[in-house]
Amino acid sequence: MNKLGLLAFLIICSKISAQINSSIITNIHFTEKQKLYIPNNKIHTSIYPFISNNITDSIYNALSKITTDSSKSLTYRKIFSENLIEYKFESQKTFINFYPDFQVGRDINGKRNIYINTRGFELKSNISNNLFFSTLFYENQARFPKYYEEKVKKNGIVLGQADMSAESSIIDWAYSKSILSYSPSNSLNILLAYDKQFIGDGYRSVILSDASSNYPFLRFTFSFEPFVYVSSISQILYPNNGRVNNLVGYERKWFLFHYLDWNITDDLTVGFFESMTWADSHNSIKRGFDFTYLNPFLFLRPVDRKNASPDNAIIAVNVKYNLSHKQNIYAQFLLDEFTVEELFSNSGYWANKYAFQFGLRGSEKYKSGNFNNLLEYNHVMPFTFSQVNPITNYGNYYQPLAHPTGANMNELLGYINYNFDNFNFLFKVNQINSGLDTASFNFGGDIFKSYETRSFNYGNKILQGLKNNSLFIESSINYIINPVTNLRIEVGLLYNREKNKNSTQHNLTTFIGLRSSFRNLYFDY
Repeated sequence: MNKLGLLAFLIICSKISAQINSSIITNIHFTEKQKLYIPNNKIHTSIYPFISNNITDSIYNALSKITTDSSKSLTYRKIFSENLIEYKFESQKTFINFYPDFQVGRDINGKRNIYINTRGFELKSNISNNLFFSTLFYENQARFPKYYEEKVKKNGIVLGQADMSAESSIIDWAYSKSILSYSPSNSLNILLAYDKQFIGDGYRSVILSDASSNYPFLRFTFSFEPFVYVSSISQILYPNNGRVNNLVGYERKWFLFHYLDWNITDDLTVGFFESMTWADSHNSIKRGFDFTYLNPFLFLRPVDRKNASPDNAIIAVNVKYNLSHKQNIYAQFLLDEFTVEELFSNSGYWANKYAFQFGLRGSEKYKSGNFNNLLEYNHVMPFTFSQVNPITNYGNYYQPLAHPTGANMNELLGYINYNFDNFNFLFKVNQINSGLDTASFNFGGDIFKSYETRSFNYGNKILQGLKNNSLFIESSINYIINPVTNLRIEVGLLYNREKNKNSTQHNLTTFIGLRSSFRNLYFDY
């Protein structure tokens, strides 16, 4: 499609009658997302960042008890029900908030006191009816449990966040994100952001997750019910080879994906995903942005073949079905690479690279409160997400773009969540089984290794290599002080056990804190 055709399409989209997309991007913590799973609401729940609208706002605000009582004093409202600073003039709304995350606790097995000292500041503004801006910055210091400190120091980053510096056991890092969102019509949203993206309806995603660090992206979202179509282009980092030089820094690569989400019926939603990853430059050879992938309405794989297949192509499907007013099932299937004659031969061919997910989530409302539950299984075959040249793998800044464990693994997880009044109880348990590499063999778990170093071509199977079992159990109780900023007092317990034939480690951590954050930070892998 040429530029004139693209312009015509945008004009047509602007005239289509659809649910109105405002320019506010809604931050919703995972445990709060269940509130959007209400039958017949036409919300496309599998796409993050969320674009809020009249439906999502009314549901989320009502269920979160976000209200403002003008009869209360200003001090009371600022602490318990409002943003710290609010400015409203005609269609413009500006908010400033302070997000503390102060925790103290004990690493019992590591025999050390631990803490997190985080100060976050956010400025967000509806500049006009169709233009929204948000920027957020966190300054952090922490002393982590020993098991987590080892993971952080391995690559020099706080997982899912940013670079860190360390003095002994004290970790120091900064974290930021920003969003500029513009909706020129009811059917189109343009999002320029330094943030994360997520495709799926589960706790994890084997398609695209929010477990890696933030990255810049430009995203176009077209809404014309029953469809939502997303086209996103990102630049992500590959620091594994070290700095190219003091001017360039780390090697970079491009990550482009398309996603079409279709509400086929009131109960069934199916999403179709495709992505392409390629190196910006490598070994002093500059490629840059490949404009043959620029067209957002073509399948990417034929373009890759025309380019002599140098890049990493992935296709996937995401499915959600409402079993009842209380239960939803969801699933994902991702295909990285396969050979047709080998796919069904049961020969264990190395290039049959795929992943899948099945899950059940539900909600039950009682007079006293709400009960939420989730049960999920994730499965990733060996060598999935890896490439012949590791720079084009499906990863960003030392971490996978999909499941944070990588490949050659399966996981069973479940959580229950009960809330009444302002109290919230959470219990979560997940077990990850993985096949680790040994000193001499690549068994397909590390996506940052070239698949050319594989140990054998046939006979590959899930969990091959050094079998490792990770068990995580988390329990917490919190009391919500202010639902607008998610300010809460929280007490928690986290247990982790790593077990393989070479070693067994147990870690028990307790903490209490004053927290205010919508971030999904993962300590369970």
